[in-house]
Amino acid sequence: MDLIFHANHLDDECIAAMLETGSTVCPTLTHPRNTIDFTQPHDPAFQRGRPESTRREYEIGCTNWKKARAAGVPLLTGTDTGFAITPYGEWNARELELFVEDLGLHPGGGIARGDRNQCRLHDRGR
Repeated sequence: MDLIFHANHLDDECIAAMLETGSTVCPTLTHPRNTIDFTQPHDPAFQRGRPESTRREYEIGCTNWKKARAAGVPLLTGTDTGFAITPYGEWNARELELFVEDLGLHPGGGIARGDRNQCRLHDRGR
């Protein structure tokens, strides 16, 4: 498996398998963070508790993505786009910011995930 999206609930066994196979994780941070940050009290999603359930999943994910990164699993930037909350093309820079803010990467590390790791994954297919 070359690329795994989301992976909020990865565990030690999963991390070991990703390291063995050279898999890469793309957590897709912007869509859930926008749900947490921008859902309004009058929105049906707010009334159903979506921001809080998304926050719990996001916090679990951040803990596990940090753990995977520390073990050596490559991370890629990218997010679910094409929704009202993450229109195409408008959130790419925000994804880099979230790698710094929520995953603890140095700003240059966020850019590397948005550039170098994408190139590595693309080159694997050749």
